[in-house]
Amino acid sequence: MGGTEHLITAALAALQTVQAVGGARRDASYSNQQAALVRAQAAADAIEKRRASARELGSVRARLGAAGVTVEGSPIEVLADVAAEGELEARKTVHRGEVAANAHEYQALEATSRAGSALLSGAGSVFDHVVEAGSGKALKWWNQPAADGGQQPRPRTRPPR
Repeated sequence: MGGTEHLITAALAALQTVQAVGGARRDASYSNQQAALVRAQAAADAIEKRRASARELGSVRARLGAAGVTVEGSPIEVLADVAAEGELEARKTVHRGEVAANAHEYQALEATSRAGSALLSGAGSVFDHVVEAGSGKALKWWNQPAADGGQQPRPRTRPPR
């Protein structure tokens, strides 16, 4: 492969790197957005669970009141149990949302890591091709006979461009 071919290969490697990094960053952004959406949905669901629990609690109070039961002893325990059950459901909903959001955030971290790896790998590939492209000229220059006829290069001269 000549110098020009190596430079073309280096340019293609750079383009592939840019595309890979861009794709991984898009994946990370999408996963972070999904995490935020899951958290927001879980919070909204928890609010709805708490409202449903409050409605149920009101219904139980109304039934107890209609039956003429006073709010002492076991009716209080029933009301407390209904309220606690509703809060437990709301907290479970938030927890499930948090678990799902954490999974999306982990995917975002993996995508960010892939972007970094692609960038390093691509930079190394581009560097290798550029070095190979220039090595032919550099070796020819290095092996030129010196002015006195020896094989050592002339000091303080630059290779041709």
